[in-house]
Amino acid sequence: LTDKYFIQHTKYGRLYKTGDLGFLTKEYGICIKGRSDRQIKKGGFRIELDDVRSALEKSFKGFNITCAATGETNNKRLIAYIEIKSLLQVNYMLIENIEGDIIFKKPYELLCELLPSYMLPDFFMALEDFPLNKNNKIDYLRLPDVKQLLSQTKTNQLATLEQKKMANLWAVALDLSVEQ
Repeated sequence: LTDKYFIQHTKYGRLYKTGDLGFLTKEYGICIKGRSDRQIKKGGFRIELDDVRSALEKSFKGFNITCAATGETNNKRLIAYIEIKSLLQVNYMLIENIEGDIIFKKPYELLCELLPSYMLPDFFMALEDFPLNKNNKIDYLRLPDVKQLLSQTKTNQLATLEQKKMANLWAVALDLSVEQ
């Protein structure tokens, strides 16, 4: 490891920068508050959320899509967020295989080829627009939590025509069947 991963502390000497955010308690214990980067631990695996986002962008080309993690430390869930207005894009991607043949791939199938199963999103959530901060970047703290998603989808019935259209768009993109 190089010196850029270490800091010199006046009281504790040379310390390794782990990327964890925390503070010392009055009893000189360490309380961890989170991470300074977008890395999470899920099911014993360390996952860089930017790697998942990159794979999502490759798979769902042309879609405005991102991801975030939610849940307790031992029960993390990955959520992929997609802007509704970008759902009107093409649901199939043209890719070239090793032999040079052009073939069609559905975005979710392509995502499954790019990521191991533990890095696949647990949920896909459609939003009208991504919440933005004052610098016009995605405000990850204001993205809806999976608990909101689960509480709103207790029923399997689709009531409005818009809900049915949205469900059909997702079904095509994710290669699922939709119960009408």
